[in-house]
Amino acid sequence: MTAAGPIRARTDGADRLVEAGEALAGLQVRLGGAYPGVIAIPALLALVRKARSTGLSLGAMIAVEDETQPLSFRAHASAQNDGTQIEITEWRLADRKS
Repeated sequence: MTAAGPIRARTDGADRLVEAGEALAGLQVRLGGAYPGVIAIPALLALVRKARSTGLSLGAMIAVEDETQPLSFRAHASAQNDGTQIEITEWRLADRKS
């Protein structure tokens, strides 16, 4: 299963997810985070922090385990004056394992 179109999100200067498309907001909560709240996906949080600290636009493939279901996506993070813009593409859920 793939998500249609890019998923857009925004963090504030403290790396709290303050705006997010439904798929990302749901994943944030399922992984134990709050919405709004600090990003609960370790690899995405690291990407956002690196983009913000360097001022660069960065991208990476990210894989997580969502309720025992593998999920991967490509994330692009761009530092802004008051936080970071995030765009997620290639959102893919693998088949559930029995």
